[in-house]
Amino acid sequence: MKKTSGFTLLEIMLVLVVLAASTSLIISAGGNRQGALSKASLQTERLDELMQYASDWSVMRGQPLGLSITQHSWQLLESVQSRWRPFSEKSRLPSNGNWDSNWNIMLLPQVMMDKDDPHPHPQILILPNGEITPFSLYITDKESQRELASLSSNGFLPLAHDNGVSLK
Repeated sequence: MKKTSGFTLLEIMLVLVVLAASTSLIISAGGNRQGALSKASLQTERLDELMQYASDWSVMRGQPLGLSITQHSWQLLESVQSRWRPFSEKSRLPSNGNWDSNWNIMLLPQVMMDKDDPHPHPQILILPNGEITPFSLYITDKESQRELASLSSNGFLPLAHDNGVSLK
């Protein structure tokens, strides 16, 4: 009887199981950073879409809109009777949101807000002529201080994205 050499199906399946287990360990070890990067990138993309919508709305209606950014959240505002209030028109895009608690938010130029003022004020204006206040928004990880994403404007659309590049 002639003996054939090779691998059995059981041996091949065992090797595949070991490879799959080691791959899942590697992915889970590096997945936390990738998750934070993609989450921050998603937030900046949402803000970009919102600002494009807000710019179109402002041009069509002839009214300015504003964006208020704090360390904990962001909110689209409209001017009503010389006061800023939360944007009330319903759309598919959210007009406010919260930042991840593990992030530091830095907006340049920095605008000092009066903590005693109960009415929100925008740091970024979206004007009916298509202009947007020039700004740079940086999202960094609180623990590692690494930049996760940034969004900036030179005064007009489109906004510039930069994801995962260090500030240093």
